[in-house]
Amino acid sequence: MSTSSDVGSDLEYEEYLTFPEIFQSQSIATHVVSYLDIKDSYTIIVLFGKQFKYIIEEKLFNVFTKLWDCKNLKVKLNIDENLNDKLIEEASANNKNTNISIESLNINVSNFFDKIRTELNECTYDTLLKIYLKGYEEFSDVLKAAHSFNRGLNVDTGVFKNKYNILEIAQIIINCLEFVKSIELYDNIGGSQKLEIINFLKELFVNECLNKLHDNKENHQMLREIILALLKMNENMLLMDYYKSLNDLFNDVLISYTKDNLFEYVENNQYCKINTENFTKMFQLMLNFFNKKCLEADILFDANLPMVFVNYMEEAIGDTLLTWSKTVFNTSQTSIHFEYFYNTFLVDVISKIETNGANSCGRVVMLKHIYGFAKLYYGNDIQEYLSRQISDNNKEVSERFLRFEKENTDQLEKENETFLNERLRELKQRKDVEDSDDNPNNSKKHKSNFLRSFQHMLKIGSNSESNQEEEQLEIEYNLKKLENDIGNIKNLIDLPLCIEIIQMSSNRINNIMSFLEVYSKLNVIITTEEYELHEKTCEMIYENLLNNIDSLHLSKAFEKSLKLLLDYKIDPEDESDSVISPLSNFSELINVSDIILQLLQMFYKNDIENIHKKVPSQVNKKKKTFDFLNQLVIKKKNFELKIDDYVANGLNIGITKLLEQIEFIYTLNQSPKDYCPDEMSKAGEVSTCCLQTVKLLRLHCKMISESLANKATLEVYNQEITERLFQFVLKNLKKNIVNVEGGKNLINDLNYYLKFVETDLKARKMNVLFKSLINVSEIYTIDFSEGTIEENPENDGTSKLAKKKKYNTYKAVSKDIARRICNPNLYLGVFTQDEVYELVGRRIDWYNIKPFVDKAVYGLDCVIC
Repeated sequence: MSTSSDVGSDLEYEEYLTFPEIFQSQSIATHVVSYLDIKDSYTIIVLFGKQFKYIIEEKLFNVFTKLWDCKNLKVKLNIDENLNDKLIEEASANNKNTNISIESLNINVSNFFDKIRTELNECTYDTLLKIYLKGYEEFSDVLKAAHSFNRGLNVDTGVFKNKYNILEIAQIIINCLEFVKSIELYDNIGGSQKLEIINFLKELFVNECLNKLHDNKENHQMLREIILALLKMNENMLLMDYYKSLNDLFNDVLISYTKDNLFEYVENNQYCKINTENFTKMFQLMLNFFNKKCLEADILFDANLPMVFVNYMEEAIGDTLLTWSKTVFNTSQTSIHFEYFYNTFLVDVISKIETNGANSCGRVVMLKHIYGFAKLYYGNDIQEYLSRQISDNNKEVSERFLRFEKENTDQLEKENETFLNERLRELKQRKDVEDSDDNPNNSKKHKSNFLRSFQHMLKIGSNSESNQEEEQLEIEYNLKKLENDIGNIKNLIDLPLCIEIIQMSSNRINNIMSFLEVYSKLNVIITTEEYELHEKTCEMIYENLLNNIDSLHLSKAFEKSLKLLLDYKIDPEDESDSVISPLSNFSELINVSDIILQLLQMFYKNDIENIHKKVPSQVNKKKKTFDFLNQLVIKKKNFELKIDDYVANGLNIGITKLLEQIEFIYTLNQSPKDYCPDEMSKAGEVSTCCLQTVKLLRLHCKMISESLANKATLEVYNQEITERLFQFVLKNLKKNIVNVEGGKNLINDLNYYLKFVETDLKARKMNVLFKSLINVSEIYTIDFSEGTIEENPENDGTSKLAKKKKYNTYKAVSKDIARRICNPNLYLGVFTQDEVYELVGRRIDWYNIKPFVDKAVYGLDCVIC
């Protein structure tokens, strides 16, 4: 196509289309309107026709309903074909009726949006357009005035002079910002310029409000108006900063209190105690400070800035107070008092804050938030405190036990050394006298022997000529050392120390649980995790306490005591030597250990098993089941069983040593004639062995009964002694030959033993042992003398008759013996038939009657006459 033809066609096309016809296309019209302001609506409609009217109506409707949030607005859109002419007439005639309707709304820049949102419910498009244009005109004056402000805004002069108060000025600026958004929506460049001007005006206004806040601190009414104005401007954070700057917790209260005046150090600064007076003053000042802050929040903000005091408390606790407390409780001496500070802070400060009922939320809600802040920001400190309680308690308990052991050992060594030095001094003095010039027996040889005595000190069996004195000194030293060791058993367990340590651990558990107790008292929710953490900490303290008492105290004491009992050798030639002394001390050891076990059981019952009772039922917690599968229960049970084993081993060793001493008594005092006396021996008296044995046992059992507090253990011990004594008597009986008179003596001894068992040992359940043995001993008293006659070889007839009579007597009496042997009721289940048969074999005439007894007992018919 030629150029000329193209130009012609373009000219033809331009002549054919007009602007109104082009703008009949809605997309073109909408695109054009997007570059135009609504204030040009009249001109647009007049020039371009009704198509623009529809677009502008929709544009206005969106501005009012969507952008300005006039949700209840209903607009009547009356479309008129002759709209252009009417609009021209209305524009030229300046219709007064419409102006009246606008003026009736009494719209200005301060109440613009309040009016259209509350009083404008149903209107026409024309009314909306005039309202918008009215607002545009009003806000344009403010925008023009804003150009005159440079770096400051004086609300008492200029455009706002004597016309608006400070709250209305704030509302005007807010309205300007909202109105400019509608301009910016359709005219981005022009709207952005206006928005920049209004934002600058807002900054000037905020700065002037801040200046007025600082200049009118005593004028609460003025402050209240300024704060409300800033609240309208959504300057909440700015107001919070101002509120915080009014007074400072650290500078007003905490700066005066440090570790130096809050604690009093003792024992070379190793420990410290709380200065209660200063802590009380500090908490009172803190409470007064928070009450003042709460009152300021009520006066300045009322309920217009929600939870302003709560927000302040979050920063005060999480920043100021937490930082300060870390500098105070940062040492091992002061950290143990963290529980006192934290709990007292909750109870005596936070719970007593006076809210005055005006600030944003109820007292319960406010305190709930503040308690939550305290738990949140001090959560790590509480966990560190709980962990430190475990380690500190374990360290202190172990150190005190080790210190006790060292002091005890040092004291014992000191006593032994003192004794040795005294004996050496005596020996040296004697040597000096012997070696003096006045002594006729003086010789160099004696001097050399004296010097060598120190080289061979305490070495038995030395071949030196003067070894007798050295050996004697060593014996005396060892005896003294043994005496100190025996006496030292009483001090192996320090009951007051154990009581003090158990009480100390109990106090730590009470301190740990005090956190939850305070929460419960203040109705603060306790989570399951918090409860389980505190519970586990208490269990760890108890477990460590068990381990330390076991390994560092009780086990060492019992092991040393058992070793001493095992090593103790009784001198059979010394009647005064007895195992009573070391066993007496061991029984005291048992008694003390039993008291410690009871204290531990009470501690466990009150502070561990029933720990849930320290916190009321409304707390979110579960009662822990302490069954046989619980690890702490298992360790506690193992500890008790271990102590029981020590006690059993010690008592067993003591009884064994006691039986050894009884054996010495029998070895030294028993005669074959005790149970097989001849015609010259006296019968019917209790043997010397029996008397001395019972005397020893009575002394021993009296000591044990006075020492053992546990009646169950004492009963078992007495039963064991009865059983061992019975076995010893039985064993001794099997070594002796018994005749008829000796059987009576044996019964006397057994009755004496039986009386001792029933009266002194009070082991009535065990008297069946001696009663059954007495029944066996009665077989020894059966006499065969009636069948015995003198044999006369000259009188064969008489001899045969006597032998027949003897045979019949043996046969008859043997049947009686056999009947007794085979009667189980006589022996009360203690002896079997074979055992009785064996005991009867200790009769002196056993080999004469054995065939008859065998025939009667076992049915054997082989008899040799």
